Amino acid sequence: MESIQQLIEKYSRTRDERILTTVKERITTEPRLWAVFSEAINNFYIDYVKGAPTAFLFSERRFCELFADHLKSSGIDIKTTECDVHDREKLFYDLYCGGIELIVVDNGQTLLYLELKDIFKIPSPSDKSVVNPLLVRSGDTFFQSAAAGRPDRAAEKMLYSSIVKGSFLLPVISDSEAEKNKTLQTVHPKSTDSVNIPSAVQADGLVCVPLFTDKTELEKYDREGLCKTKTVGFDMIRNFCRNNTPVALNPLGFNMVITGANIGKIEKNAADIETGNITVFDIETIPGAFAERLTELMDKTAAIECAYLRGIRANGVSGYLIIVGLQNGDKTGVSEIPEKLSEAAEGLPITIADLDSDFGKRAVIDQQPFYTRLSF
Repeated sequence: MESIQQLIEKYSRTRDERILTTVKERITTEPRLWAVFSEAINNFYIDYVKGAPTAFLFSERRFCELFADHLKSSGIDIKTTECDVHDREKLFYDLYCGGIELIVVDNGQTLLYLELKDIFKIPSPSDKSVVNPLLVRSGDTFFQSAAAGRPDRAAEKMLYSSIVKGSFLLPVISDSEAEKNKTLQTVHPKSTDSVNIPSAVQADGLVCVPLFTDKTELEKYDREGLCKTKTVGFDMIRNFCRNNTPVALNPLGFNMVITGANIGKIEKNAADIETGNITVFDIETIPGAFAERLTELMDKTAAIECAYLRGIRANGVSGYLIIVGLQNGDKTGVSEIPEKLSEAAEGLPITIADLDSDFGKRAVIDQQPFYTRLSF
């Protein structure tokens, strides 16, 4: 039987969709795959490829180790991990919880781009499970970059905004379980005196209330399944801090400690995307002629890897905002897009923003790309 890498090489030469389908099936059924884990966040290493949050999977251990060595040489603490087929569905779910949208298979060899949604059924919005993909993605991006000495401030701002809007899992244990596990240290904040909350103790001895963005992060902490959970929001974090009880968000993940000293900074930076008289908003209906012309221009502008489309209101005047992800910062042809789109826009002003800019990154929070160039 041909290896996954051999199939990818064959697909690269032939562009035979049947081969691509076989590769997708093999990714879900192969006995073993390998991935890279970032030590700073205790989660899959995250990067951005074609403007999309990306994880890396490998069909052979040696491919994974080569990539890990490359990352280590750039100052990122990395370990490799084996992904057994019995845990494959959990692997994909964990990637989803981490905000991953794109998977690169066998980076460093003949590689393949796969969208996560093509190999994993994304949970429906009606699913009531607590998940915070954007928050985890932003937190992982920020803390991973900070550990490497290059903190991503745009990701930090996204993280703050997501925390204020998020819902979280608060672990609690029964009186009998607390009595049985004498070694289990609990905390009793004033706002929850009647509840036993297991603690998350930091390296410096600081005792915190643990909160989790999803069950994946909770399971890293509660491996024996002793805890039940309550769903809480940012108000509860605020209450804890007011009562001088620090919070550790995902203590066995990126481990963000929130206290009375930094909660004000989080709230201050969590404002909606409004700067002066500029507001960014969703477009309810995109005119067909405009969408068609914009797609045509995206296809013809080779420097653009992806684009997001939103509305923008400046000084009372509304128009289109196009946020573009560029290949290696190449802006060739981008400045000409507004003029070429003007007729289809029917007189509405058009603003172009770079996805790598602070404004661009904030403008695409919770958004899906309007256009993605995927060259498999």
